[in-house]
Amino acid sequence: MLNSVNQIRVELQEIASAHLQINDFFWGDFLRAYKENTELNYVLMGCFYPTASLLNNQTQLTLTIYICDRVYKDYSNLNDVESDTLQICRDVYNVINSSFRWKRIGRVQGATCQKFIERGGDEVAGHTLTIQFLLRDKSGICELPMQGYDFDQPVVVPSECDPAELVILDTDGGTLYSLSLLSGSTNNQTIQNSTWTLQNTVPFTLLTGSILAEGSATITAPDSKYNLENTEGTFLFGGSIPSGDNATIIAPDGTAQIKHSQGGTIANVLVPSGATELYTVADSDIEVNGNYEFSIHATHTYDIRLKDQSNNTITPTSITANPNHADIVINMAAPVGATLMKTGQTVSTNANDDGDLEMGRLTNFTTLASNNPFGNNNRFTSKVGTQVYTDSVVIDWSTYNGSTVLAYYHGDATTRAWTTQLAQHLTSTFDSLTGWYLFNIYQAMNIMNFDFPSSYLYNYAPFNLTRRYMWVSTNQTGSNGISTETGGPNPFTISNKANALWGIWVRECSVNGTIIT
Repeated sequence: MLNSVNQIRVELQEIASAHLQINDFFWGDFLRAYKENTELNYVLMGCFYPTASLLNNQTQLTLTIYICDRVYKDYSNLNDVESDTLQICRDVYNVINSSFRWKRIGRVQGATCQKFIERGGDEVAGHTLTIQFLLRDKSGICELPMQGYDFDQPVVVPSECDPAELVILDTDGGTLYSLSLLSGSTNNQTIQNSTWTLQNTVPFTLLTGSILAEGSATITAPDSKYNLENTEGTFLFGGSIPSGDNATIIAPDGTAQIKHSQGGTIANVLVPSGATELYTVADSDIEVNGNYEFSIHATHTYDIRLKDQSNNTITPTSITANPNHADIVINMAAPVGATLMKTGQTVSTNANDDGDLEMGRLTNFTTLASNNPFGNNNRFTSKVGTQVYTDSVVIDWSTYNGSTVLAYYHGDATTRAWTTQLAQHLTSTFDSLTGWYLFNIYQAMNIMNFDFPSSYLYNYAPFNLTRRYMWVSTNQTGSNGISTETGGPNPFTISNKANALWGIWVRECSVNGTIIT
């Protein structure tokens, strides 16, 4: 055999040595490579041939080449290993199929590639390249390395020589076609013309044609045409660019017309092509009855809320909008007073009783229907909006009329006669508030919570009073006065003015934002 398997082994080993990504080579299957080598350097290239077919003047080998690399236990590098080993298989195939030194050994009939994972001592993955390779063998029977054996062969005359094999290659080493020539015969072969395709960089085919074998041709690419459009697809202008040349295309400037909702133009702005132009629309002035009051941002929605001084929402009779002003008509009937307060009673014993209907102002006894100036809906707060009460001073926001509010002071537990309690704190200061008056019968009823039977001021915050009877400033003609019974069955009783009872004092405070004075 003029060309042997050993030649193939040597050539493959040289390929492995020359390839920059291959670090080790083994002739044999992977199991032998692993058992016979204590340390394998990956990337590993291994080769063997499991089968061979003997043909006339040729030996067909099933050449098996595996390219593998080690993978991590969590397979996080598996994709990289498979991609790299497949590319190396392609490199090896290109050399075997196209190089002249391999064509002198034989030729490739076909090839397949299949990936694998080997979970042995070394966990590896890669690809197996299987090539059907025809090994050239032109030796005759008389050239066998045998002595003393009579082959009993007839004398071969020159006209009976073995057929010759003709292979026509292109300049890149690729096989165009091949055939066998009988000994002594003549065969004319015509080299096929080459075809060419001219594409742009997209790629898009511009022209196609053919070139005579061994000939040459000059291919002229056509000029390119361009159309300049805006983002809406409207054509601006067009032109052409010579093939292989560059051109600078200057788009025209644009004009931005800024209009308001009524169609009037606010401004015309020249915008250079490809640029971004920032334009700020001025704020709009808000006037009340022709007098400037404030401004709002252009295009922003402004919510005009109509409230009375007690923060109650006013529903206008009508609103008429015009381009530059709006007429808001409000019913100006004079208010005659606020809605009565809820009593606080929520427990019902009969249908339509107070606990069932809960008629009156407030959401519930301690919750306002709208926010107080501190932004919460607590009825009772301290002077600074919390529910930590300094000097036992409580602000009752149910009495707020938009400018004043009532404060209650309940920190004096001393019992005194009625006339003494009336004047007791006229000049006293509690929580920076000076001048307090004994509360009257309505001011007392305003803070009585009737949800607590027989203890209207006795068991609920923020008062939590621990004494039962106290004076109110409302007088009964004669020697008797009126007192409250905070923990008894009757909210008010008649007492002798000389009796020693305690009291709660009130003060009307001015409100400016969240400042109470």
